[in-house]
Amino acid sequence: MPIRAYSYEVKTAGVAGSATGSTEVGVPPGRLVAVHVDYQAGAPATTDLTVANLGVTLVEHANSGADRMIQLGGGTSTVVNGAMTVSVAQSDALSPAARGALYVEV
Repeated sequence: MPIRAYSYEVKTAGVAGSATGSTEVGVPPGRLVAVHVDYQAGAPATTDLTVANLGVTLVEHANSGADRMIQLGGGTSTVVNGAMTVSVAQSDALSPAARGALYVEV
């Protein structure tokens, strides 16, 4: 099965150290296999990234402003369908605070 990348970009607003933002990314039915995050250089080390599908949190990357590729293991917890929500919290007001891609096996 092919793996496709679905790009995202999250802009944050608010007070330094507690700014938040989110975006939705449409994906077809499949399995989330990896998440790439590229934080803006100004993102503080308190920055949190969360990826959810249909209200279920699939990935949490807490207290890090460091770029990263997060690989997920197999299993039903990574099955996705429809709108994925990528959220950033505890950041500074940045445009964007984070960008990257969701990798889905379809």
